[in-house]
Amino acid sequence: ESPFEYTLCVVGMTVSGVVWAYVLGAICSLVNSMNDEERSLSEKLDAFLRMADANQIPETLRARAIEFLRKSRIHQKYLHSLEVGNGLSSSLKGAITAHTSAHYLGSVQFFASTGRAFRRDLMNLLNPHFFERYERIFWPGC
Repeated sequence: ESPFEYTLCVVGMTVSGVVWAYVLGAICSLVNSMNDEERSLSEKLDAFLRMADANQIPETLRARAIEFLRKSRIHQKYLHSLEVGNGLSSSLKGAITAHTSAHYLGSVQFFASTGRAFRRDLMNLLNPHFFERYERIFWPGC
C-alpha cells in the first residue's frame, strides 16, 4: 500500500479504461459503417421472414426466396452504379456502363464477336432485370 502501488493501480486502470473505450468505439464504428445496400437487404429479409412466419410459408419456398433476395443484392448494386452514371455525358456513361457490364455481355456468345462501340451503345439501351435461378422467362408476344 505504498504510493508506488497506488500510482501503478491508477495507471493500470486508466490504460484499461482507454483500451475498453477504443474497443467499444471500434465495434460501434463497424456496426454504423454497414452500407445502405446491406441495411436494405437486412430489412427485406426481416420483413420477408415475418411475413413467412405469419403465413406459414414452407421451408423450401422460404429458402428460394431468401436466396433470391441475397442474390438480388448484386443486381441492386449494379443498378445503383448505373444510376450514379446518369449525370454523365452519354459517351462517358456508355463507356462506364460497358465496363461494368462487360462480364454480362461476355457470357453471351453472340456479343463476343461484336465491336466495343456496339456493346457500349447496346448497354445504354438495355433495361436489366433480375430473375430467379431456373426461372422460365416469357415475354409478351413470344
